[in-house]
Amino acid sequence: MATMNFSVPDDVKESFDKAFEGENKSAVLTRLMRRAVNEHERQKQRMAVVSTILDLRAKALRFPMTKFANPEQPTVTRLVVDASVAVKWFLHTPTHSQSRRRRS
Repeated sequence: MATMNFSVPDDVKESFDKAFEGENKSAVLTRLMRRAVNEHERQKQRMAVVSTILDLRAKALRFPMTKFANPEQPTVTRLVVDASVAVKWFLHTPTHSQSRRRRS
């Protein structure tokens, strides 16, 4: 097992000690560090997907909406999903792989 030494502000240490009183501090820190590493990896994956979506969007053909207009069916609703909306949703939604792991 490895040992880590680092400094934290006094108020953070006091808050930590109070919040996790009676618990094994090493186990708590290990759990929190694992969460941080996992979240960092998920964020890197999200950013890679965002980059891919934005690259694809930049390369996509653009068509004026008038090409899709159908005067014979004026009640038809056309849904255009902007990539930026999908990106915002993706960044604020837990990853699907995380959801699958919980069900297993």
